[in-house]
Order: sequence, then structure tokens, then C-alpha cells
Amino acid sequence: MKNLEILLLAALAATGCSSGPAPIASTPAPLAEIGGGDDEMPVRTAKMPPTSIAELDQPVKKAPPPPPVEVLAAPDDVRIRCRGGTTEHRTVHTEPLDAQPGWYGPDATCREVSRTDTEKTIECVRIQRHMCGRAHAGVERPDDAIAPGIAAWLEHAQQSEAASVHAFRLLERELTALEAPADLLARVREAADDEARHARQVAALVRRFGGRIRPARRVPHAARSLRAIAVENAVEGCANETWSALIALHQAQHAEDAGLREAFASIARDEVRHAALAWDLHAWLRTRLSAADAQAVDAALHDALDALSSPPPVDPAVTAALGVPDAVAHRALADALVPRLAA
Repeated sequence: MKNLEILLLAALAATGCSSGPAPIASTPAPLAEIGGGDDEMPVRTAKMPPTSIAELDQPVKKAPPPPPVEVLAAPDDVRIRCRGGTTEHRTVHTEPLDAQPGWYGPDATCREVSRTDTEKTIECVRIQRHMCGRAHAGVERPDDAIAPGIAAWLEHAQQSEAASVHAFRLLERELTALEAPADLLARVREAADDEARHARQVAALVRRFGGRIRPARRVPHAARSLRAIAVENAVEGCANETWSALIALHQAQHAEDAGLREAFASIARDEVRHAALAWDLHAWLRTRLSAADAQAVDAALHDALDALSSPPPVDPAVTAALGVPDAVAHRALADALVPRLAA
């Protein structure tokens, strides 16, 4: 695996999404042991990106806000649900008979459910394998509808962080039973502690914006096969954790105030390490798999990386306040990152 820290920073720089460095509370451990170098990942920019997250410890120059986007119809009912590492985005809205679908974009699956003489009712659904945080078969994933607004987005993020604590602790038990190397087990334990800290950090933001804390719950689950564990790590770790790290880096540079940027920078530093851990686990687990099972794991990883290219709907207020990428920035980040990961 290439140097993941440099790879993520290069993806930001290559897309123009890096408006300036983000404040980092402390210097992270370098990821040089992952290997690779600048010649392995050319970027589409004349200026080379920083070579470590520590170099981002500079004042932030905010980018101008994106122009407003005109939508054909505001959704009357929006439900975003996470189940088993997938996200379901569903909307039901009304629009004029001659209107073209536009709120979810062309990649949504939409159907007309009714019409009158002047308008039609449209239901659109998109299924994605990201934006839910790290999942585990023994953890109940956030399953409440996400309403528009900053507090609602933070509530879901806080619950996902709390769920990730359980996910890493359950993963440690499974890896211990598989006699995983001691250094990998130590890093999994550290990741669980990181996620507990993230849950507290985001909970503070939830309270700041008037939201409520949502607990995460464990659920009974049967012992899993090596293949099942490897597939989950490939999807939730290699794909989703790496993407989460990139999104947190983006938020650390684009959130509206210094307190938010500092919180997301702290989370980003840890998420980079979690993503590197996932790729190291991926390499070790593949050595224990049959050829057929390894092929299945690789196919699941390929599909999960592919799914990152489809942006979810994001409230413009969330983009402006929290620095969450809008659809254009999301696609640019995915276009810059996914080929580097798949190479």
C-alpha cells in the first residue's frame, strides 16, 4: 500500500478542494512504513501537496462559498437509512408534470407513484455503501431518518462514531481468536479508544447545535468466517475508513469556524491511521484465505471503491457550516482518490 497520508493529501490538492492547511492539534505518527513515493501517484496540479498532515499546521484561508444550486422541487419526505454498511437515500416529492428529475441527479432510481392534472409525485431511491462509518455484524447501525439541518447531520455522525467503538472492540475479539499479530491487535484497541474520543467530540458539537445524543447498541451475532471478516474489513475499512479520512480532511479545511476545523482535524488524523490499519489487516487476512475467498474479498473491495463515486444529497447548510463536500466536490475527490487506491 502506498503512503496513505500523502495519497489523501494529494487527492485534496489534485481536485482543488484544498483551500489551505487545516490546524492539527498534534503531530501524527508518520506513515512512511507503508512505502511508495511521489512517483507512484502523479497529481493534476502544478503545486505539490504537503508531504505530511503535520505540515498543515498553518492558518486557514477560506474558499468562497459555491454558487447556489437551483433544484426543481424540494423534497417533501427524505429518509436516509444505514443498514449493514449500506446507505439508502429515499425521497418522495411532487413536481410539475413537465419537470425533469433533478434533486437526486441522474444516478437515482426514480418512479412516478401518482399524478394529477397539474403535477406528479415521484419516489427516488439510491443505495450506497458509504457514509455510515465502520460497521460490524454485532453492532446496530444508525437507522433513523436524517432530517435536513446541521444538528441532524451531527447526530447521525455521533451515533456512527459510537457504533464504531463497538465495531473495533468486537473486531479485536475476532482477530484474537484468529491469532492475529500483536501489533495489529494493539492498533485495533487504539482505534476503539480513538472512536470513543471522536464520539465525545462530536457529541459536544451536537449539543452546541441543539441536537440530541443517540446511543449505539450491540446486537447478537453468530461467529463469522474468516472470509466474512475479510470482506467487512475491505468494505468498511479499506474503502469506507479511507473515504472518511478524506472527508474529515476536507472538513478540517472548509468548516466555517476554527473550533469546528480543529475538531475535524483531530478526527482526520486518527482516521488516516485507521485507514492504514484496515489496509494492513487486508494484507494479513488475504494470506489466510483460499484463492477463491481472496478473489471474493477483492471483488467486494472493488465494488465498495466504485460506490464512493456517487455523492449523497447534502443540505447546503451542512456543506457551508461543517465543510461536508457538495456533489461536485464529492465527485472530484472520488475521481482523485479511487484510482489511486485501486492501482
